[in-house]
Amino acid sequence: MFANHCFRLATLLITVGCVATTTFGSVLHAEELKVLYRNDTELTATLPASTIDWVTVTQNGNLIDREVKLSEIKSLKLSRKKSSERLAQIRQSIARLGNADFLVREKAEAELALQGGQFKNLLKQMEDSPSMEIRHRIGRLLAGFSKQVYPPLSLDKLVLSSGQTLEGEARNFMLDGKYRGTDISLDRKTVAELSRKQSAAERPDQPDAGPASPDAHSSDLEPVRTEIFHRHTDFVDPNQRTFEFETDANGEPFRDRANVNSAFVSNGLLFRNEQTGYVGVSVFSFKYEDLPVGGRSVCLYGQGLGRKQFQGYMEISFCVPGRPNLPAGVNEVGLFIARVKHSRDIVMEAYNAQGNVLATVEATDQQCVFAGVKSNDLITRLRIFSSPWLKKLSRKIDVDFAIDTLRMSSPIAVQSAMGRPNQRRQVELTNGDRFSGSVNTTGDGNLRVHVSGVAQRTVWFDLARDELASIHLSYPPAKPTSAGQWKAMLEDRSVVHVSPGNPMRSELLDDKFSSADLVGLWPASAPARYPLEGDYKSDRALVVFPTCRIQSGPLKFGGREVSWSVKNKIEQTLMLGREDPNDKENQEDPTPSETSFVYGNTTADQLPTFWNKQPLVTAARPDVGVVELTDGQRFMFGDGQPFQFEALANREIRLTWMEENPVNIPLKNIRTIIFPK
Repeated sequence: MFANHCFRLATLLITVGCVATTTFGSVLHAEELKVLYRNDTELTATLPASTIDWVTVTQNGNLIDREVKLSEIKSLKLSRKKSSERLAQIRQSIARLGNADFLVREKAEAELALQGGQFKNLLKQMEDSPSMEIRHRIGRLLAGFSKQVYPPLSLDKLVLSSGQTLEGEARNFMLDGKYRGTDISLDRKTVAELSRKQSAAERPDQPDAGPASPDAHSSDLEPVRTEIFHRHTDFVDPNQRTFEFETDANGEPFRDRANVNSAFVSNGLLFRNEQTGYVGVSVFSFKYEDLPVGGRSVCLYGQGLGRKQFQGYMEISFCVPGRPNLPAGVNEVGLFIARVKHSRDIVMEAYNAQGNVLATVEATDQQCVFAGVKSNDLITRLRIFSSPWLKKLSRKIDVDFAIDTLRMSSPIAVQSAMGRPNQRRQVELTNGDRFSGSVNTTGDGNLRVHVSGVAQRTVWFDLARDELASIHLSYPPAKPTSAGQWKAMLEDRSVVHVSPGNPMRSELLDDKFSSADLVGLWPASAPARYPLEGDYKSDRALVVFPTCRIQSGPLKFGGREVSWSVKNKIEQTLMLGREDPNDKENQEDPTPSETSFVYGNTTADQLPTFWNKQPLVTAARPDVGVVELTDGQRFMFGDGQPFQFEALANREIRLTWMEENPVNIPLKNIRTIIFPK
């Protein structure tokens, strides 16, 4: 309290001009710490040299008080709720179990029955009490606790500069500080973590930390290489993390129907039911003796009594571990899918950070199948659902499924807005600071960010262009594109809207393209579908459908239709040995036989993606920036690029195309800007 008082007094003196601004650092010995707020804002703040009141909770439930200097703190993670006072109440209730008054003993046991499950280790220490009354009541309480699952006790975690780790509570946590000359406040309600400032290489939540993305340190981009796996023995790697859904991230057993949407966020794994409801622990147990699965699984649960479980669309996405609003991707992910009666019944789609389909894995003919994907383009999202491409065969489809034993590589942070799970506007600086707030521009080309939740009132900061690492906006998505509009990938990996024909025209760029100039083409209202490893032949084009890929001669785009010739049709190998190969129902071919489409007579989900050249990985290079629009267009800019970033002003950005064509884009049409490093 005395240190906080000194800080406020120093601030007052600075305001009236009696003390130079250097006094804050030289006299008060200010500390520079990273402050992570609960709204995902992260600041490098200057805090006065002071102490926090800390109470350590020991294994046996004892409380040890001490003062900790800010200079001693390496990191402090704050729980949302205070725990030491509750622990003290539990210990008092335990002590009253042996009270001479029967009513006091009864009340103490009732209190422990309601809230003592998290503290059952304390009760176990009293099982050998010399008092028969205490032993009897504790035995009864523990028997009741064994039938229930309790969430882990929420404690603060303090790591000191010495390396010592303590669990307990930062009591009466409240600090004042400064950021960019502005007063900010820190309290338990708004702050999630304090930590010593680290270099970019040490920060686990930055895109350049951890395993590097394939092109992170190379000026030569790699072709996309994606493989699918149906045999789990071909997929196993010792560096993969395995999730079997028997226990949560803290090792506590799951109860039936437990919601797992955010249960593994500390590991970088998120689940979602795309309909109303959640992904939860299933009462259906995997019982496939020859496979490494068993016990509980997870499936879709509806909200309320009107929805069946096991049916619908399950989404799995990845985030920076412990940071659900910071998207990430993995290079490897695989899982088991059960209750599959026929081949192709269930499909798993793997998406990259730009929302395009890297691979579609169809179920084999086994009752429990493995579906795995490995790619050098980060996989940010999976979708699992019953195959929509079998319905045209009028064939019975098994629409129920559950999953188990998910394996994945370490999550790697991504910056693309397509992979962002939230809809917050966010600005990231080159020093690692991050703001959540409204965004505007100033007349001199700076970015103005209004930030709430870091002070008593909303504050604003003006940021120069060279301070900016990325801008993520969350304006409503653009209206659906017209049926006749297509997306085209250019040689530099930019993606623009074009009107099909010969030539093709981009209205935004006011330019024309021949189909041979383009890397790939697909309907603007659908995601691009990528080829798999080994599909591409340099002398052939590639036509990618959900159920197969076709190696073709030159693609022919006209004013009304697109056509191709079939040189080779590539299908997934689905028969792995259990179904009767003579069973006609399971052998009907869902792959398309068409060799042309008329634009006006075909819906986007029926059209394939056409590739003239092999696509390259989509991760941004350090020397190349990216502008992504809400309608899915994407422009790569930087030295030597066809697009150049000219200005950020008047609520818009200005690019140039091919050194002469200006491209003005309002901020309301922009999803993300990632600046070159």
